[in-house]
Amino acid sequence: MDAPEPPDIAQVLKGALPTIRKQTVTQEPRNTPHFYIRPARVDWTPRIAELSLQIGYPVSPDVVRARLKTVLCDEDHVPIVPESDGKQIVGRLHATVSRSLVDGLTCQIAGLVVDENSRRNGIGRALMQHAEAWAAHRGLKSVSLRSNIVRDGAHTFYERLGYERVKTQHAYRKRLAPQCTSSPLHDLHLCCVCQTDTVQKRHRSATADDASTHASHSTCRKTRTRSMLSVTALP
Repeated sequence: MDAPEPPDIAQVLKGALPTIRKQTVTQEPRNTPHFYIRPARVDWTPRIAELSLQIGYPVSPDVVRARLKTVLCDEDHVPIVPESDGKQIVGRLHATVSRSLVDGLTCQIAGLVVDENSRRNGIGRALMQHAEAWAAHRGLKSVSLRSNIVRDGAHTFYERLGYERVKTQHAYRKRLAPQCTSSPLHDLHLCCVCQTDTVQKRHRSATADDASTHASHSTCRKTRTRSMLSVTALP
């Protein structure tokens, strides 16, 4: 099956900020380059990977490329970059729509970095303003982000933009081993409209019968069945 056509992020941003292609960020002092906020492109992934390394998040360009291709096909994500007059990418921002049963729909800043040689020139502020405009255009009521407790400069930056510190918390992560193909784990798929569930083994797509059952539901036609949660078959 052919991959879906990615939405035109430039048009999405244009709807949020009608002057996006004309808006620039001017560095101080004078006689320094201007910067233009652009939608991210796949051929910029080596530079995006390099920027991530500057803040302690090593990732290969190939991994970034694969992930960016996926993100560009999802209208709930917006990756943008500042480009200098010299066609150099000097930062990147990734904003996304977050869905929660408690908080509802909000905007999350999944990542923000400005090149270490281009900081304190208004670029980070401009990226955040574009993300906020995109979130407002989507009807989202708030923008949230997380910042490492040791990044005092970043904390000051966000607070100057009007962000409030709402909590300090521990972050936990567990690495999962690859699932064995003979695992008894199943996926419970729910129709987004009628809540009809179809239990299918992992890695198996919806059958033709499943699709035709919900053909009258526009949401089902769009997503077929959405994997909502997993259950383990007990012995």
